[in-house]
Amino acid sequence: TIMTRPCGRIEDLGGGPIQYDYVVYPGFEVISPFSILVVNHYNTAAANRLSGDLVTLGYAPASVTVLTSSQLTSGTLPNYDIVFWAGRANDYCYNQMSSSQAGYCISYVSQGGYLISMFPGYRNATSGNYLTFGRYLIGSPNPSSYPYGAFFNAGVAFIDYYGQRRTQFGAGPAGNIDRILVSGGYSGNMYAPLYSGTTQTGGLYYFGTNYNNVTSTSRAYGSGRHIWFGPIWNVVTSTYPSAPGRVGLLENMIDYLDPALLP
Repeated sequence: TIMTRPCGRIEDLGGGPIQYDYVVYPGFEVISPFSILVVNHYNTAAANRLSGDLVTLGYAPASVTVLTSSQLTSGTLPNYDIVFWAGRANDYCYNQMSSSQAGYCISYVSQGGYLISMFPGYRNATSGNYLTFGRYLIGSPNPSSYPYGAFFNAGVAFIDYYGQRRTQFGAGPAGNIDRILVSGGYSGNMYAPLYSGTTQTGGLYYFGTNYNNVTSTSRAYGSGRHIWFGPIWNVVTSTYPSAPGRVGLLENMIDYLDPALLP
């Protein structure tokens, strides 16, 4: 989406004082181009799928940028309205990002940015930016131990064992989603209670049995908001019911951040 405002260009034709010697050309001035960043942190498949799904959702291809995490500097993230962090699979430690990169994310969210991190785990974080990211952006009371996890052929449920809808992404403009189907991949989870101010946005659904483990959280931090989504995006296959699908899930997630961010 590109925001514009009407403007005009006036051309002096060089005429004398008797004749009309100016022509006004109507036009539009770009005042706020909407932009999305997908960070590829050693997961090209997830980053490519995310960028493709964002275009399918309705964002202009030119508004979606993919960068590797090594390309980031302290001034990169503030240039974007939404940032997605496509983290690596099979990794349940804080090295889903460097200390500097965690600092970039913390600063971005605190100053009003919208960040969605997608990776299965973030543990062993005991100090500095690592601890701040785990406690105040993910919402883990004990980032040295949680979240982490590996569940093959699993999914994330938005309704509990009794059929009650208790999480946020399970409803939205794309429709109701009972659970997300994940094939051949990993689903992060948090066994510990959530840190104060954290919202649970997804629970674990595994081979037809519901557990109370948390696989997705959301926290307001400063003037922005962060979502941690445990499953890596390249193994999310569909939804149940199937009508919203993976792109519909993405739509509900962005709507949850702020409906004004949708295309």
